[in-house]
Amino acid sequence: MPNFKIQHQLIHNLVLRQLKQLNKHEIWIGVGGKKLKFGIEEFATITGLRCVGNPDKMRCAKANNNFVSTYYEGYKTISRSDVKKSFFAREWKSDEDAVKMGKLYFLHHFLLTSSNDTHVPKGDLDLLDGNQFDEFPWGKEVFRMTVDSLKSCAKTSSKDNYYRLTGFPYAFQVWFYECCPYLNGKYCDQNESSIPRILNWTTDYSGRFEEFYTTLSLDSKEICDLNLVALFPTTGDVNQEPVNQSDDDFVEPFPQVVKCISTVERGTCSNVGVSTTSDSLIKKLQRQIKTLEGNEKRILTQVEELKNTVQQQRATLIQSC
Repeated sequence: MPNFKIQHQLIHNLVLRQLKQLNKHEIWIGVGGKKLKFGIEEFATITGLRCVGNPDKMRCAKANNNFVSTYYEGYKTISRSDVKKSFFAREWKSDEDAVKMGKLYFLHHFLLTSSNDTHVPKGDLDLLDGNQFDEFPWGKEVFRMTVDSLKSCAKTSSKDNYYRLTGFPYAFQVWFYECCPYLNGKYCDQNESSIPRILNWTTDYSGRFEEFYTTLSLDSKEICDLNLVALFPTTGDVNQEPVNQSDDDFVEPFPQVVKCISTVERGTCSNVGVSTTSDSLIKKLQRQIKTLEGNEKRILTQVEELKNTVQQQRATLIQSC
């Protein structure tokens, strides 16, 4: 995993641009007159986490947990800070338990971030001890926690305008990198073409609110510079992990498919139900067209970069001669 920083002020700018829509399992933002969706498909494309499978932890419940009895005997509850302390103190007694401790630390201090006194659910510990940890669809839980946090923080009424993001907000940050190539080289750097896409980006710059606000509020003559594109998975992305959007993924079923018609200046949108087969086919074709357009833009950008590199090398050779 490359080095990175959470750009809280970029995320805050995006949160302020949320559009109203019916699906609580998605976030839509309005930038430059365009609507961009962050849903479970986009999340899976960015992170590569498993987003398909049964998320019920009770089916793996254990009466006796050997891992807990070995390292947390006598604990009424186990907190995130307890896991961190055990991990950095290297308290494991075998290589196998060292791996388990590392997985638990990574889950609760990287993917499911929250306050240090947050309790580690018993189901997580049972999955770890029962060797079903790797097969569990953690992507669903991480995605749900992340989206719920991003949605709720926009409603904060704190006098200090302070709120805590939980889950994996860095995935939301990288998603916008992918949607807004203009940021590349300015606030972040794309160094690779790996899968999952989160491995491609690095940043050591935190950024200020005013900078991001100005960038995302370019006037109509400059807005095309943002080169905004919706995120669509490539063949490689699709092959890494399937994504299940059935009603079983969430406690409540998805609402009807909606068409979002937005007035971006007001930050709101009205919703009109769409359920016909023809509309579904049209949307599928539109997605395919956007994918082709996005790929074309990336190819053109790479060609221009290659031309510039060749010209620079040619100039260097001429000067050396």
